[in-house]
Amino acid sequence: MRVLLMGIVGVIALLGVVCLPRPVEGVYASTPVIECLCTDGTHFFRFHKERVVYHTSHDSLAILLGRYEVREDGGVLVYSIPLRPDDPEELIFTLKKPRLAFAFASGLEDDESAVLPRLPLMEEKATIIAKQEVLQTFLPDEATIVSTFYNEDHKIIRKETKVRQGPVRDEPGAGP
Repeated sequence: MRVLLMGIVGVIALLGVVCLPRPVEGVYASTPVIECLCTDGTHFFRFHKERVVYHTSHDSLAILLGRYEVREDGGVLVYSIPLRPDDPEELIFTLKKPRLAFAFASGLEDDESAVLPRLPLMEEKATIIAKQEVLQTFLPDEATIVSTFYNEDHKIIRKETKVRQGPVRDEPGAGP
C-alpha cells in the first residue's frame, strides 16, 4: 500500500513539474500545425529572439515563419511576416502559457487546437539549427524577389535580389 501511495505521489509530482510555466523560447514539434507529407526526418519549430523558424532535415534552408509576441498573461501570439509591402501581418496561431513540456496551440485551421510538445535540444536538432540558413522572402514589387538569409541567431548573412522573368502583371499583354 505504501509503495502504491508513493507511486501516486511521484506521478502527481512529475505531472506538476512538466506543467510548470516556462518562457516560450525553445524547440517544439511542428506536426500539429504543419502537416508534412514526409514520413521520416526531423521537423520542428524554433522560438528564439521573437522569431519562429520552421526547420526540417529534408531541406538545406529553414523558413522564417513569423514573429511572436508574449502577452502579459504569458500567452504567445504568432504572426506571419508579410510577403509584400501592402500585405497585413496576420495572426497564424496562439499558444496558451507555455509549459515545461508542452504548449497548447489554437487558432489553427478549422478552429482546432493542438498540443505542441516541447522537444529537448539534442545533438541532431542543434546540428540542423547550426547548419541551416534561415530564409525570408519578400516581394517589394511585382518584378522583384528579395531573399534574406539569416544565421541561427537571426543575424543577416546576405541578401539576394532577383528580377522575375516573364511579363509583369501591370504591363500591357501580361495576362490576368
